[in-house]
Amino acid sequence: MMGGVAVLAIWMLALVGASCGGAGRDPWLAALRKERLATMVLPGGKLVLNSETKEHTSLGKAITARILRAYAFRDPHAATVSRNQAIRAAIASGWHVNPERIDPAGPYYGSKKLSPGAATLTIGKFTSDGVVKVSIQFDQGACPRELCGQ
Repeated sequence: MMGGVAVLAIWMLALVGASCGGAGRDPWLAALRKERLATMVLPGGKLVLNSETKEHTSLGKAITARILRAYAFRDPHAATVSRNQAIRAAIASGWHVNPERIDPAGPYYGSKKLSPGAATLTIGKFTSDGVVKVSIQFDQGACPRELCGQ
């Protein structure tokens, strides 16, 4: 009987913890998810990474909210076209995207004010394991001036 009570108590604590700390209640993650690019499917690409991190603290260190998506392409030209479409979609949805990159082969950075505060966008194209990939990343927090040009 005692074992059943312990299992019930653990189950109740887990239920309470899940209802208090669910990802849907994080205002940052909710705001990032509402962005057009967060759900945009890049034409010709295959989704190979889909990661969301809610704002939290780990070992006393603040971890900011983040959404990261990466798409793999067989054709490097298709990857470039899709990256450029993502940049145009970002601009159309209110992101200030810096047209000048620190490194000519590096990512494009953008900034936007969302309901919880300033956010940073990173759109990159890179080769990994012989496959061309395009990544779209949203981060909680202001974009550094040297990246976003503001």
